[in-house]
Amino acid sequence: MFDDIRRDIDQFLTGPMLESFKRVDYQAPAYGCPSISPEDAFRAEVRAGHICGSPEARYLLHALDAELELSVQLNVYRLVVVYHIPASGALDCAGLKPRFERWEIGATNAGWKIGWRDAIDASSAHWVEVFCYAMLPFDFLNNPHHQLYWMNDIVQMTRSLLLEAKRIDVRLPPQKKPAEANPAGK
Repeated sequence: MFDDIRRDIDQFLTGPMLESFKRVDYQAPAYGCPSISPEDAFRAEVRAGHICGSPEARYLLHALDAELELSVQLNVYRLVVVYHIPASGALDCAGLKPRFERWEIGATNAGWKIGWRDAIDASSAHWVEVFCYAMLPFDFLNNPHHQLYWMNDIVQMTRSLLLEAKRIDVRLPPQKKPAEANPAGK
């Protein structure tokens, strides 16, 4: 029984959730133009890291001219999205949180609980982590309607975070071109 639930979580994190992040950046069709295909519209690139059987996947998203690292944790009935924003200079949690107030109000109004903290990784790089918590319906893992709702919400929240960072001039790492991301074809 637990193995089936873990497989469902793995599938969600590495299948539909991964694919949904491609929708964070898109080219809108012109008015009066017929619908365009996802292959022609979606511009975001995303890579994932996940250990099978664990409730978390990490994602590296290249969208809207920026790079954003985030993780999604799915603990059966609770969903947590964690955005990792590099802390540069004097920019820390206390300095960043008020600048994202407009974004936080929107996420809170959509039902997310938001938390902020300063963090440091193994290489001593400083980060601000933004935690977004939501309780899920009991049948989330077996209900595609609920899954689509929450995936779409995460995509919109992520897009809004990237656009708000640009608006308030919080510099995220620039989006790397394919040659920069993989030098000399390695």
